[in-house]
Amino acid sequence: MFRFFCKCLFVACLLFIGVILGMQEANEGLKKMKGYDDPRFGDVFSVEEGHGENYEATVFGQSVVSHDPEGKGTGLKETKGFDFFSEMGKKASKAVSDFVSYLLSFLE
Repeated sequence: MFRFFCKCLFVACLLFIGVILGMQEANEGLKKMKGYDDPRFGDVFSVEEGHGENYEATVFGQSVVSHDPEGKGTGLKETKGFDFFSEMGKKASKAVSDFVSYLLSFLE
């Protein structure tokens, strides 16, 4: 099951990258067909060197900013968001754990 999930995830990522590259090629084709550079036809995806070792990426004309994962994690902890499925998973695992411990104590 895990291998199937990994394969599906890989194929989905591959198809997404293919769509982005196809849109970029279509954009280049529109520019060539038009004969001049029209500012309405922006790049779909571009990466440029920024300050120092940083890179600046734009997707569909919007800047993509990367943040450190620890900073995002602390931000999520501060908001104390409620995740329904996470709570249900915790309750289900506790119930199964209690049931198995009761069953093992009963069998002794």
